[in-house]
Amino acid sequence: MGAERILGSSEFVQEILAQVQGRVKYQITPEDAGKRADRDLETICQEEGITQEQVLSGSRRHPIPKVRKKLARHFILEYGLSLAETARRLGVTASAVSRMLERKE
Repeated sequence: MGAERILGSSEFVQEILAQVQGRVKYQITPEDAGKRADRDLETICQEEGITQEQVLSGSRRHPIPKVRKKLARHFILEYGLSLAETARRLGVTASAVSRMLERKE
């Protein structure tokens, strides 16, 4: 399976492919990640008693920054969204998201 000089023996290639197949089923497509992020935004806003519009407005009124930071961490670490995509979903800049991730709780 493949050029042995480049990839190694067919047995090695088959083993690697088997490992990859096991991981692929746990990966989230970009479309699914976006849908999950939207759903999480809605859910957390309801739990915190704020509106999505407040989060997207860039407001710094309590508890909005805390909620935004929680969502940013979740979007990036769990769903693999980029800083820019996370920023668009939260109504802030990519630089702001980067600073949120750098700061301690």
